[in-house]
Amino acid sequence: MSGQGTAGTALAARLREKMHASREGVTSLAQRLHVSQSYLSELLRGDRPMQGLRDEVIREIAAYLEVPPVVCFLMAEKLRHADFVAPPTSWTVELNKAMEVLAASPQGLEAVVTAEDLKGLPEPAKRLLVALYEYATGSPVLRVTRWSWTGSGQPAAVS
Repeated sequence: MSGQGTAGTALAARLREKMHASREGVTSLAQRLHVSQSYLSELLRGDRPMQGLRDEVIREIAAYLEVPPVVCFLMAEKLRHADFVAPPTSWTVELNKAMEVLAASPQGLEAVVTAEDLKGLPEPAKRLLVALYEYATGSPVLRVTRWSWTGSGQPAAVS
């Protein structure tokens, strides 16, 4: 039974296209990738998921396809879009945190406004207050996460 819907079908299709264009056989490619011919055939037919490939094999496939390895990891579905983004935070939670900052600021204290007062405002009003405060003070209130990569290869959030 063919593995329609099996993870990594995009990578299998790309491999078949390249093999056809370069007139390369399964046996030859299997030797290049250091896998058995039968295993590669199963991958290409979709009988085995590409997710099971060892990372080294995926890197060999990337070299064969002349693409960055991350492209093959994505096509094999060993990585997903969610692996590259920070978990979403609630906009409401972030705005309410910002209202606490505004209420505790010199401007908020001078206006004699409480965080509860500000939290009760409609969302567009909160967004306007944050924008005005950030523009007037030059100080960011809403936390913006940017990712930088440390030498250890681990992501580090920068606010």
